[in-house]
Amino acid sequence: MGLSYLGGDSWNEITREERFFCLQLYNHIKISGIKGFVQLLIDSGLDIPLETNWEIGYEVCFYRDVLFSRNKPVQSRFQKRTFDLCLMSDEAIVVIEAKAAEGFKSDQLKSISADTREINRLTKVSNIKTIAIHSSIYQPRETTKQYFDMSLSWKTLSKFYNSDPILARADAIYRHKKTKEYKRGQNSG
Repeated sequence: MGLSYLGGDSWNEITREERFFCLQLYNHIKISGIKGFVQLLIDSGLDIPLETNWEIGYEVCFYRDVLFSRNKPVQSRFQKRTFDLCLMSDEAIVVIEAKAAEGFKSDQLKSISADTREINRLTKVSNIKTIAIHSSIYQPRETTKQYFDMSLSWKTLSKFYNSDPILARADAIYRHKKTKEYKRGQNSG
């Protein structure tokens, strides 16, 4: 049952915010175990270790919080830099950036490029990977792909997590820039 001011839809059926979808993915990873997700990444071609002490973070202000934990001043350029999801271990760090209703923009891609160097400088971890999560409808340009070590679709993640309807909806709502067509996607309520 939905809300009258949303035409009978629920919030889950209309939201287009990638944080909402990333939170759903984060919850799956926490509930079913991080190693299952890491194994999916390895099976998909990412070169990271399975058997290590992995942690996952959601909406990670990596620089701000690492520097704060060391009682170091945080430069303004790092104050609000946030990763959608981040897998962290002593052997590898995986930064995950996600899009649902749209594609990646050049300013975000430049930040991602700098992140690999900055994270290495700050942590001395050399195995830093970047993953793009996006709609299977979205076809990133080759120049976009070069910023990531790998990409996954929301559709793949939905299937991995027992055909999760919310993750399937994240895949379905991509809006193509040229047509400005919004896809409502399937219900996820």
